[in-house]
Amino acid sequence: MAQTPENTHQRIRRIRKTLQRSIHDCASILEISKEQYLGFEQGTHSLSLPDIEILAFYLGTPVNELFEDHSPREDQLSLLKDNVRFQYRQLREKMIRTKLVIELQQAELSFENIHKTTLIPLDALKAYEIGQAVIPVEHLQQISECLGKPLSIFFSDNLGLSEDLNPEQRADNWEQEFPEGDSVRTSEPEEPYSQLMEALKKIPKEDQAQIAKILLNKLKSI
Repeated sequence: MAQTPENTHQRIRRIRKTLQRSIHDCASILEISKEQYLGFEQGTHSLSLPDIEILAFYLGTPVNELFEDHSPREDQLSLLKDNVRFQYRQLREKMIRTKLVIELQQAELSFENIHKTTLIPLDALKAYEIGQAVIPVEHLQQISECLGKPLSIFFSDNLGLSEDLNPEQRADNWEQEFPEGDSVRTSEPEEPYSQLMEALKKIPKEDQAQIAKILLNKLKSI
């Protein structure tokens, strides 16, 4: 469902503020006064379609998404919010660890094999496996090369964790996804999030992967 042009200025304002772009910069790009641009965002001044196209390019947003009822761009921008980033990282790190274990099992490789090939310290690999350390992208790239697969298998749109696994496999692979003393970040999560993570530990292991994916999609839509 297309939005009316009157609503487009509200969407642009949200994107601009999330990206921390100033009214002055947007006005300069369009070669209009700050007052005129502010009037546009407030709905009292109109812009031409070419002006909106230039503004969309400046904000890194496809122009058609500024007129649509649902914008994937806005879902992505939600990850920039302070109250979403921590939870997103935690869920994605757990899903990446699980994906890594699945790929190693399918390739019949152990962390010892990875260590011998990449020279990544074995202690570091073990810490990655149980969630005591975050996997640096450089090490994840090396591991991907050992598996003979692209790094993109770990991207969020390519996980597919639960669909191809039977309950027994899911239980094995998620057994260590909520280890005691799991502390990757130094910042403390919000209290409701802490309660949620404690509750997840009590849920059957075969359901944890699916729940994590649902939570991840929910975070993107906040």
